Amino acid sequence: MRAVQTSSHHPPPVPRRWHARPAAPAWPWLLAAALLLALAAPAPAAAVHHRPKLGLALSGGGAKGMAHIGILQVLEDMGVRVDYIAGTSMGAIIGGLYAAGYSPAQMLKIVQHVDWADAFSSNPRRRLLRYDQKGKQARYLFEVGLAGGKLELPTGILADYKLMALLNRYCLPVDDIASFDKLPIPFRAVATDLTTGQRVVLGRGSLAQAMRASMSIPSIFPPFELDGRLLVDGGLVENLPVQTVRDMGADVVIAVNVGSPLRKKDQLGNFLAVLDQITTFQIVASTRRQAKLADLVITPVLGKIGTASFDEPKKIYLVGLKAGRRARAKIAALLKRKGVPLGAAPRRPLHEPKTIRVGRVTFKAPKALTLDLGSIVGIKTGQVVAADELDAAVQKIYGLGLCKSVYYRVRTRPDGVSDIHFILKTEAKNELSARVGFTLNTSTNRSPDYTFRFNVTYPALFDRLGMAEMDLVLGKDYGVRFRWRIPSKRYFIIPELFYTSNVYEIYQGSHIISEYIVDTVAGGVDAGWYFGSTGMVSLGYQAKWVKVRPRIGSQDLRRESDFLAGLRLRLGVDRLDQYPYSRRGLRSRLELEWMHRSLGSEVNYLKATWDARLAISLDKRNTFIPNLTLSSAFNTDSPASQCEVFGGFPGFWGYSWEEFIGHEIMRFQLLYNFRFTENLILMTAVNVGGAWRDLSDLRDHLTRLYWGGGVGLGWSTPLGPLNLVFGVGDGGRYQLYLTFGVLY
Repeated sequence: MRAVQTSSHHPPPVPRRWHARPAAPAWPWLLAAALLLALAAPAPAAAVHHRPKLGLALSGGGAKGMAHIGILQVLEDMGVRVDYIAGTSMGAIIGGLYAAGYSPAQMLKIVQHVDWADAFSSNPRRRLLRYDQKGKQARYLFEVGLAGGKLELPTGILADYKLMALLNRYCLPVDDIASFDKLPIPFRAVATDLTTGQRVVLGRGSLAQAMRASMSIPSIFPPFELDGRLLVDGGLVENLPVQTVRDMGADVVIAVNVGSPLRKKDQLGNFLAVLDQITTFQIVASTRRQAKLADLVITPVLGKIGTASFDEPKKIYLVGLKAGRRARAKIAALLKRKGVPLGAAPRRPLHEPKTIRVGRVTFKAPKALTLDLGSIVGIKTGQVVAADELDAAVQKIYGLGLCKSVYYRVRTRPDGVSDIHFILKTEAKNELSARVGFTLNTSTNRSPDYTFRFNVTYPALFDRLGMAEMDLVLGKDYGVRFRWRIPSKRYFIIPELFYTSNVYEIYQGSHIISEYIVDTVAGGVDAGWYFGSTGMVSLGYQAKWVKVRPRIGSQDLRRESDFLAGLRLRLGVDRLDQYPYSRRGLRSRLELEWMHRSLGSEVNYLKATWDARLAISLDKRNTFIPNLTLSSAFNTDSPASQCEVFGGFPGFWGYSWEEFIGHEIMRFQLLYNFRFTENLILMTAVNVGGAWRDLSDLRDHLTRLYWGGGVGLGWSTPLGPLNLVFGVGDGGRYQLYLTFGVLY
């Protein structure tokens, strides 16, 4: 049976019971009923009032995209209701946050609060690194991959894990929303498929990941892998996403363009400018095509503000605010002409969660890595954590040097407890990662020493047997070390083998009179615990064969060789915020060696060495750093090869490198740093110390201490610290030091 169709033009059929009385003519009543129904019927479909939908298209432009916040503020002040938003690159970040529910005022606070220099830095904060990784971070300049016998260079200059953590943090309130149509304002982010070059419109999944994919600036950030595709910055195909917001259903589109224009002839004076111009051709052409599809295009006058001007958020916001206010009349006229009403009710503000109660903590990573990730992250079920702690957890994981990137997802249960899932983007199972470092040091009485360091890591040996690592050092001193870290949830076991060859000098005054070489072949195993990112304690057995051989000189040096075996205890605490230009924190390292015949050694001896460094910050510019080294063999039969040495920059200014040698040593230095800028430091120091053969020699000649000090400049370059230091010592001695790279 077919349904009866009704419309405003034909009244519905009259029920049969209305025809039950044939006494009177029916047509007058039928006519009256028809008139009444016609008057009461709804208006024809064409006459129904349909409010046109307003869409907003926000372009990419790096830091200039913060001008979008000013435009949004003007629209809110006018009472404009935005129905759809599409954004590209920085426009995707600002548009996504607004679509999620953040107000322009909240977004302004966010961009002002963010440490953009840190967000775009690849280095984790030093305090968050595990103890054994703190030194490695500073020693190496860059990292490459090794797979199938081929060298694989990074796909981006910067790692993206900090930016991803930042986006995750502010998207936490909407992390459970799978479709961007379910956001307070439907949203789309535009990216580019690196394989095909096609536009990719992202409308579901993780909002933070969509933002990140849209902002994958080629060669700066690595491509972002999402749903099997490699995605890069959407600005390459649609920097002003007008068509995208039209496709969402927008009838009226306001576009905001903060993209960079083409350079003028006098601005093309170098190859970098030429390359940038070639890249900009396509972006500008696409933007012009998209602008024609918009009903109104607002272009803030940004002048000399560049795409990297993230340190000027308030200034850029005010430029956007000014542009929005200047366009108010055009906006109002457009909306009136298109039938878009003003007077939208204020939106309910979105509150960023300050803390979350943790449910399950899980990891997507190779099995060999997951065993101790829980202890590294330090987040446990039932714990209440702040968003800052999630950011710190990401840095701790990345700081292990075992993954390309890491991010997290949060799933909130109905009972309010949140499960946290960390995703590690690792290399292929059979792939190695290699880090390369370089150090230069020279002084007035010493030819330049060049040291190259290579670290090769196999993060998942045989999938489950832990991390294998090799360190290779080439220079005046050279050697190779193999380590295997066996995974465990609570402790570590590290077997190792190594060979080193070190050159030592014997001084008379400021002159080198002899040189000798110490060759060491050793093996051992250590077991211990890490105290989070603060410290470490380990106990191990080590056996080493040591050979001393003269190299050159006027002093007779006898050849000797010893087989040493025994126990080694290490205890370390490291809370320095950075090295070598520390602001605050403490580093303390104690090592005890006990070699005994009962353990296989040819000689019995006991040696203890303590090294400590304390950074005391008075304010942002002024820092005092007292530091010391103490070592003693306690009058035991310690071989000459096991002497300790010190001298030169950075620990003992005014003297030659490794000038002081002995079984009993004492060194103290007071260093003062004054920061002209964040990266340029004036250094002054005073130091005192000495070296003795044994305790009796120390007692007899305790007053034989050497004084020194000096002044210098340190520059924290992107590739490592560069230092130029003038030092003076006893008797009018002086040294001029030039160093590049970290010297421990």
